[in-house]
Amino acid sequence: MKSEKNNLRMGILKKCLSSLVAFIFVFTGCFMINVPVYAAGSYTINGKTVRYTDFSSSPNDCWNYANNIYNKIWGCKFSSVFSSNDNMLRNLSDNDLTLTTDHLKEYVSNAALGSSLRVCNAEYLHGNDGWGHSQIIVQKDANGFTVLEGGLSTSPYCREKYYTWSGYSKTYSYIKYIKWPGAPAYSRNTDSFISYLESPASGGNYGGGTIQISGYALHKNGLRNVTAWVNGHSMNCSMYNSPSVAKVYPGYPTGKEGFIATIPTSYLNEGENEIGIYAYENDDTPHLIAVRKFNYNSFISELETPKKNVSYNGTLEIKGYALHKNGLRNVTAWVNGQMMGVPMYERTEIADKYPGYPTGNEGFKTEIPLGCLKNGENEISIYAYESNDAAHNIATYKFDYVKDKIVISNVKVSDLTSSGYTVTCDVDAKAGISSVQFPTWSHVNGQDDLVWHQGTISGNKVSCRINVSEHKGDVNCVYQTDIYAYDKANHCETYRNQLLQYIDAVPPVISDVQITNVSENGYTISCVVNDKDSKIDRVQFPTWYGDDNPFQSDSSWRSSAKYSGKLENGRYVYRVNTSDYKNQIGKYTTHIYAWDERGNQSEGYAAEALIKKAHKHEYTSKVKKAATCTEDGIMLYTCKDNDDSYEKVIPATGHQNTELRNVKSATCVSEGYTGDTYCKDCNTKLSTGKTIAKKNHEWDAGKITTKATCTTKGVKTYTCSVCKGTKTEDIAAIGHKNTELRNVKSATCVSEGYTGDTYCKDCNTKLSTGKTIAKKNHEWDAGKITTKATCTTKGVKTYTCSVCKGTKTEDIAATGHKNTELRNVKSATCESEGYTGDTYCKDCNAKLSTGKTIEKKAHEWDDGKVTTKATCTKKGIKTYTCNKCNITRTEELLMTNHATKVKKFVKEASCDSEGYTGDVYCQECGILLEKGQTIPKLNHNWDAGKVTTKATCTTKGVKTYTCSVCKGTKTEDIAATGHKNTELRNVKSATCASEGYTGDTYCKDCNTKLSTGKTIAKKAHDWNEGKVTTKATCTKKGIKTYTCNNCNATQTEELPMTNHATKVTKFEKEASCESEGYTGDIYCQDCGALLEEGQVIPKLNHNWDAGKIIIKATTTSEGQKKFTCKRCNITRIEKIAKLPVQSIIGKTINDKSSNGVYKALKNNCVEFIKPLSKKTSANIPDTVKINGKLYKVITISANAFKGITSLKTVTIGKI
Repeated sequence: MKSEKNNLRMGILKKCLSSLVAFIFVFTGCFMINVPVYAAGSYTINGKTVRYTDFSSSPNDCWNYANNIYNKIWGCKFSSVFSSNDNMLRNLSDNDLTLTTDHLKEYVSNAALGSSLRVCNAEYLHGNDGWGHSQIIVQKDANGFTVLEGGLSTSPYCREKYYTWSGYSKTYSYIKYIKWPGAPAYSRNTDSFISYLESPASGGNYGGGTIQISGYALHKNGLRNVTAWVNGHSMNCSMYNSPSVAKVYPGYPTGKEGFIATIPTSYLNEGENEIGIYAYENDDTPHLIAVRKFNYNSFISELETPKKNVSYNGTLEIKGYALHKNGLRNVTAWVNGQMMGVPMYERTEIADKYPGYPTGNEGFKTEIPLGCLKNGENEISIYAYESNDAAHNIATYKFDYVKDKIVISNVKVSDLTSSGYTVTCDVDAKAGISSVQFPTWSHVNGQDDLVWHQGTISGNKVSCRINVSEHKGDVNCVYQTDIYAYDKANHCETYRNQLLQYIDAVPPVISDVQITNVSENGYTISCVVNDKDSKIDRVQFPTWYGDDNPFQSDSSWRSSAKYSGKLENGRYVYRVNTSDYKNQIGKYTTHIYAWDERGNQSEGYAAEALIKKAHKHEYTSKVKKAATCTEDGIMLYTCKDNDDSYEKVIPATGHQNTELRNVKSATCVSEGYTGDTYCKDCNTKLSTGKTIAKKNHEWDAGKITTKATCTTKGVKTYTCSVCKGTKTEDIAAIGHKNTELRNVKSATCVSEGYTGDTYCKDCNTKLSTGKTIAKKNHEWDAGKITTKATCTTKGVKTYTCSVCKGTKTEDIAATGHKNTELRNVKSATCESEGYTGDTYCKDCNAKLSTGKTIEKKAHEWDDGKVTTKATCTKKGIKTYTCNKCNITRTEELLMTNHATKVKKFVKEASCDSEGYTGDVYCQECGILLEKGQTIPKLNHNWDAGKVTTKATCTTKGVKTYTCSVCKGTKTEDIAATGHKNTELRNVKSATCASEGYTGDTYCKDCNTKLSTGKTIAKKAHDWNEGKVTTKATCTKKGIKTYTCNNCNATQTEELPMTNHATKVTKFEKEASCESEGYTGDIYCQDCGALLEEGQVIPKLNHNWDAGKIIIKATTTSEGQKKFTCKRCNITRIEKIAKLPVQSIIGKTINDKSSNGVYKALKNNCVEFIKPLSKKTSANIPDTVKINGKLYKVITISANAFKGITSLKTVTIGKI
């Protein structure tokens, strides 16, 4: 509790101190001076106002006077003896008597305003207490502090004085103690507290949102917590581990060096704010970290569009958000000097991001009228206003607007190969296209191959071919092409960093080539094709019979579908049918080539297959052993030629024919049985059944055998429809469901009422008793004033009840002296006092309060003039004059203390002799101020050195260095080189027949054997691709023999039966649009067995061409279009709808038949404008035909015949 009270007291103190500092700056004006000021002063510290005046009596009287001031501020006095229990902070030991400027800043900066300093000089420390005099701190700044001094040894014994940090340190050599009730214990020699407040900065300016508190604090005893006071609000700071701080200050408890917190916006004031930070030990001992002031502006805003220096076109919107703690009334924009209001609206995401601000109008947006925008540079300014008209600038900057913007669209890449690609795009520019350039480079070695290609323009279509050969031939890398379009008004639009294209020049790789399904009818060849960067476009399998290659002079196979392989399960497969080669028997050759989508061609791969005439077995089957339920049977297959036979297992039939026995149904009286399963063929019991539980009773809907009443239960009886058994269940009492109120009475303002008693209408039972209803309130009218109130006496207001006509009264408070004025006011000057004025009531002329005397104003001193210049041995004088009353004051100027110095007898050092820094003399008075020092000899300046003894593999060498100044020498060892130049000897390669040897390592320089090699195990056999030595058939396995390429050893593997691998399709028929087709039956080509029946293919739909118009449509008649089937040449006719009649109102039409020019009007009428050609006569008909439609001539233009001198007659009417 003591710690919490101290914290609270400190918080109140900080609030008071902030008021004091503000008061001092306002009251004193130019207050920081360096000479005594004997004028009286008035101060408010710790909530107490104290007045300090001149004294000319003894020092003791001034000491007591200062003590009384301290007592009034803090409520306690200070003693004249040192006591560790008196919150006195001793700062120096007796062995360290010098008060430095740093010491002073460290102690006084942490002291509160109103603290007492007891000072004395060094000679008072030994032999007696020597308490000196007292000073009370009333103001501090970055350069020093102001004190009220009492108990001085010479007159004036009391004074107010400002000291700079350095000036105070020179005047006083020792601070006895600093006294401050509730101050943390502190001693320079014993206190281990270290701290620093990083944020907020002193005098810092912060805007919008929250502010972070951060810093560090350490103490040898450890710290429990850190507390911050922000404008009187207390908050805890989170402590955390800061390794960087712990590293700088070793020996302190670690883990909680740093502290951090976020100041809520509700704690912050607009403008100046004050913060105090305290750290607490585990025993609640407090330590002040810092007291600071900073500035805060709660205004937060962002203009999201338009952005600064960004170019726009088309419609443009103003959009953003703005918040202020006081709320915002409106937002206004100026665009190129034209003002417009910007509507505000709710933006919940901004309210969530910045809590604690007024909500509902966070955002603002509107569209800028096109008339406000200029082509080119535009300027915008946005302001938000509080309700008191305080303005806040959201943004002011410039942006570009292009009314006729160039548009680049539909950018595409085509014809992409390893040699380049083509870029096409659409460019639209109202001013017309001037040029379009395509800067291109590869992403290899930066932009060393950058070329600005000129595009080919056709209307609004632009194209450009990018050739790799123009870019140093770089391939297998990314190319980048940007687009720069220029119009004839010299505007430019770009399309950048979007068109990236990889140029792939690596061909596909063919591997794992296999030939399978070899028979008299042909063979299947397949392979794997891989490409790292591109898709495979096609794989071609050109094939020929015999030794002559027909494709050496014919390259059509490269793209022919006849030789294209198909991708199946990751492999490219091609079937070679001997029927395509006149069913010739012998050697067939197939080459394989692959292309990727970029046109890269693989290396070729050659394969051969030998086609032989095959013998076809025709087998008959016979059951050798019949299968039973549990045993397999055997089927024997024999070739008709009796040259081959084989057997197949007939699987056991299993117990396919089963039945249930001993089945019994369950009832609600007895259990049932599912039955046992038996095989009907072998009579084996296959499984045992299960007991079926008794069934539930089948109860009827039930009948009520005893009826329920309001208070007693009833009974319902149910009967089983199977076994006729019964069961009963209770029916709940129905309760008092039918009720009514009796004896009800309404209340009035004269008599009470009654809510009524509740009765059951069925059994007449009284269920509950009602309650008395209190009398109603009187219904008073608005009242009338019966006695009027004055400044000092009450009035009376009377009210009447509209129901019972009763009355009541209430007092009207005296009006008070609302209309007042000040009389006898007088302003203060620096020569005479003023008067605040007396307050009078203007209504009753009563004197309400007496004014106060206003103290004389402080003198307004000028910057001062030096009237006596200071020298090395004598002080100077500076004189200040009051700008108002011309009174003067003086201050001492410190002696210059040999400020201008010069060095003599300077000598540089060398590696042969010592040097000398030189003696320091005063340049003004010539006195020797400081003796110089000897400079040691310099180090030798060694050269790069020379090898005087060369190092070998095993012995060191020597390198000698020479000083370029004194020619002295020194040596250093060169390490032995070691066996760097080595070789292998006795190396032997391993084979599949014998072991090898890695070889022994020898030094080639000194012939030393460095290491012994190892035996290499025999290699594995290098088997070739193998040859089929026994061919597999549909019914027999084959054998393939492999030979080692190194030692000719052999091994064999079984080849599986072909299982009708080579198939042929017969009776195929293609479907057409007139008849069905047939997929064909599939037969084994080896043994002729029918493997799969085909399916009927439905008729095809007609494949109509694009059609030809045989009769064009007009506005008055339909047209016709004829379509022809590409397959069967059948035709069909399709109608073309009439053309829509386009409006010609306002258009001019020439009619040769009437030699007239007409203007189309509404309602199918025209106006005669003029003759089509100038003749001697003109005819204006009643009607004219335009596009097959009649139009009525209703008027003639006033200038129809103007300037036609040859005209003699005009006929109007029918023609």
